[in-house]
Parts: sequence; structure tokens; C-alpha cells
Amino acid sequence: MPLDEKGVYGVIQCVGRGTGKVNCPFCGKKLLIYIWSFSGCGKNCKCGAKLSFHGAYMEDKDYQKFIEREERSIKQLLNDDQDYGKN
Repeated sequence: MPLDEKGVYGVIQCVGRGTGKVNCPFCGKKLLIYIWSFSGCGKNCKCGAKLSFHGAYMEDKDYQKFIEREERSIKQLLNDDQDYGKN
């Protein structure tokens, strides 16, 4: 999966310590990256996605866990909504 249209943004160049930000295309979290590391091995997101300059991917087992977490979150929000209406 390609990174969003912004790609790497907010780049700050400092001798050997260039940093930037990238949005995870799976969970939307903003990640701070070191340019030298991102161009090499990439960055792991807490949702299980692997991001690099080449794009992003998630292994099947991690993707299944991600989907299950999202479904639980949605069910919890719906339950909270119903409980809110009862009061």
C-alpha cells in the first residue's frame, strides 16, 4: 500500500539526525521517523504495519489482529452509545 499523498512531511535536516513525520495508512497514527533509518529498514507502527519509503504493508496475522481490535472498538462505541441513551 502506498503512503498517503503527503508521504514523509515535516522533515528537519540536521547532520545525521534528519527527522520527519509519516501517517500510518492503516490506523492513521502519526509517526516520528529518522530519515536514515526509514530509508533502510523502515518503521514499525504499533498497529503492526511496516512502513518505508517503498510503501507500507501488514502481514496477514497482524492484519487480522488489527481488524479484530477495530471491530471490538466499534462494538464498544455502539454499546456506550446505547448505554448513554438509557440514562
